[in-house]
Amino acid sequence: MWLSSLVVKLHRAYGIVPSRFGSRFALEKRNCPRITVMSPPGLVKFVAVGPPRGLAALVANHAVVGPIAGRRLAGDVVDAALSVVPQWRARVDALADLRWPEARTSGGRKWRMLNCPPCGIAVVPQTLSCYLAGICPHCWGRAAVEQWANLDAKLFGASDSRGRSRRRRTGGPRRLSGFAVARRTLVVDAPFKDSAGRPTLPVLLDKRIAGFAAAGPDHPADALPGRRYDLDALKAAGVAGGLEVVRFRPVPLPRRPEEDADPARPPDGWRVEVDQLLVIPTASLASFLADPAASPACLARAVEPREEPTRGDLAVMVARCFRYPAHLIRGPSCFAFASLRARKGRRLSTRFGSCYGKPE
Repeated sequence: MWLSSLVVKLHRAYGIVPSRFGSRFALEKRNCPRITVMSPPGLVKFVAVGPPRGLAALVANHAVVGPIAGRRLAGDVVDAALSVVPQWRARVDALADLRWPEARTSGGRKWRMLNCPPCGIAVVPQTLSCYLAGICPHCWGRAAVEQWANLDAKLFGASDSRGRSRRRRTGGPRRLSGFAVARRTLVVDAPFKDSAGRPTLPVLLDKRIAGFAAAGPDHPADALPGRRYDLDALKAAGVAGGLEVVRFRPVPLPRRPEEDADPARPPDGWRVEVDQLLVIPTASLASFLADPAASPACLARAVEPREEPTRGDLAVMVARCFRYPAHLIRGPSCFAFASLRARKGRRLSTRFGSCYGKPE
């Protein structure tokens, strides 16, 4: 009895279970999958068991592997996905040096973070995820897949674990008839600190999420509309629903308003990007494009609406909204640490309108 409890405690603490106990105890009843690991704790060597398949793998690879690997996802998807593992482990060690609580060996999730399984490909052994989707690239990809799966099920019907539509096999529609899908990005740049010496990133996030923030006059957050106000304006313009993801990254800012920023200079500010995927009825598309609410002052990029999109079109657009910020895994670890502190307790992705909620 005590041995069974020890195995369960090892699984909960480190996300691993010795393989000799995998078939002896009913770990599945306790949400403990069987794992082939020699001894905890220790680094796991992941081996891919096959190429990525399905739209779920496409979303994960385009959202995470592409931005980190910096290459086209053609024939080296497996190698690119596995190359993320050592980069993530190096970042965990750097965050542990900065005394991040989650990266502590005792009382933290360090070993679960180090052995978090890659996303987008099937690997062995099967380890437990660390569930830190705010910084872990593997869990970031799985969160993107979850949002895409719910959105896909809302629009196209239920799908299986590999992203294949059940309605397609029964002769259902392959295209989203009567609707168009558009993507737009709102961008606001701000220095690391305001005139009073306070960090600007938490204020910008609060302004977008809650609609108000403790900001003084002439604060950069004034240029960013609140989420509720923006979504109400989109609804009035004819948008049925959609998806929103707030991302941010450090960038060099222009020293004069009329000049462009020098990319060779070190970052001295944050760039907050609000990526939105909008589902618009075809009958309301013309009025939406003519409405001023579709083009706010901070609009930086708008993609031409795609009428009657396929499931593959939707998957690619969701993946682009969920592009992983590369500064979380590369570059100075102080930027990743500041990002973790700023986003703590704040939900940066949501679905709204007819796309909100779980599919039936």
